[in-house]
Amino acid sequence: MNIQRLGLATGALVGALVTAPLLGLMYLGNELAGLPFSPYDLFDWATRVLPGGLVTFGIDMMIDTLLLFNISVADAAKTAEKIIAVLQFLFMGAAVGAIFFAIMRVSDARPELPSGLVVGVIVGLPMITINIAIGGSDREPILSILWLLALFLAWGVALGKGYARLNPDAGFAPLP
Repeated sequence: MNIQRLGLATGALVGALVTAPLLGLMYLGNELAGLPFSPYDLFDWATRVLPGGLVTFGIDMMIDTLLLFNISVADAAKTAEKIIAVLQFLFMGAAVGAIFFAIMRVSDARPELPSGLVVGVIVGLPMITINIAIGGSDREPILSILWLLALFLAWGVALGKGYARLNPDAGFAPLP
C-alpha cells in the first residue's frame, strides 16, 4: 500500500483496533487482580475537571436518551456511564492512531520501535497520573504504575507495527 493512502481514517481504524485489546487486557487485570481500568478513571476524572454546565448537559442528554427508549434511569444510569467511559477511551485510541499516522505520513518517517514507545509514553503517563489522582485501584501504586506503563508501551508498539504493516516500504526498524 502506498504511504499516501495511510491517512487519518486508516490511522483511526488501526488506533481503534489496537485499543480494543488494550481495553480487554485492562478489564481482565481489573477483574482478576484489582488492577486499574483506565476508561473508568478517565471518565471519573473528566467529570471532576470539566465545567459543571457541560457535565450537567451530558447527564441530561443521557437521561433524555434513556427515557426516549423507555429505559429506567435508576436501573441503567450506571451501566450507561460505563459504556460511555469505554467508548470515550476507544475514541481516544482512534484519535491517537489518526494523529500518529498523520505525523508519520507528513514527516515521511520510518516507523521505528522508539516512535511506538514514545506514543505509548505520551498516552500512558497522563493515564497513570489520572489513576493516581483518582485512586482507581486498591493495589499498591507501584504495581498500578508498572501495569499501566507496560500496557501502554505495548499498545504504542502495536500502533507503530500497524503503521509499518500497512506501509511495507517503510519497514519497522528495531532498536540498535
